[in-house]
Amino acid sequence: FVDHFLINYLGRRVPRNVKEWLDTDFQKLAFEMSQEPRVLCHRDFHSRNLMVYKNRLYVIDLQDARMGPDTYDLASLLRDSYLELPTTEIDQLLSTYSQVMNISDTSAFRDRFIRTSLQTNVKDLGTCGYQISERGKTRYLKAIPLTLKYLHKTLATTPRYQRLQETLSEVYEGEWPGHEQLYVQGQNSEMLWADLAHKLSDQVLIPLNTYQGQFPEMRVSILVAMWDEK
Repeated sequence: FVDHFLINYLGRRVPRNVKEWLDTDFQKLAFEMSQEPRVLCHRDFHSRNLMVYKNRLYVIDLQDARMGPDTYDLASLLRDSYLELPTTEIDQLLSTYSQVMNISDTSAFRDRFIRTSLQTNVKDLGTCGYQISERGKTRYLKAIPLTLKYLHKTLATTPRYQRLQETLSEVYEGEWPGHEQLYVQGQNSEMLWADLAHKLSDQVLIPLNTYQGQFPEMRVSILVAMWDEK
């Protein structure tokens, strides 16, 4: 986050003392999350990795799955960097999840959700900064505004993160040079990806389904896995 987003992407100068404060806060955050219940996590569980095909739900991009906090995938889904859900809907979904999972201490559960959301947002901004500044993948531009919105909201409404908010304010402002072009670039990238998706459907999936339909007696299962190069 500090190196790839603040320094390399935003071009901010981060004084040594500020970097040490951030390192301390992030280490504390990591330790607290390490005490949470551990489960198998997808670790990239957001809307773009959930595909509906012929009324069935498919989950893709599984290569980073590993053990992690039980709120990790939940935070990735409800604080999606590409799709903003209404606050009331998030609250309803968290309540439903608590009931289904028989979670008695809902207050502690929501605190853990907020903490995990903060960690995933910071990590995602670092990832976006790296992919854009080091690898030239401008499609990650679209994820930054909403992720920053989540981060600001968490820091502003959660008193225990006041010091982290104050530390970040030393090196970061909400509007950086060129921020107005961010949305335009993000929209252009999104249009290119949408065009690619349509071409894949027209030139690959539809002909494939047509060919497969010629052999009704055969049960053919074809898995198309799209691996995003990291």
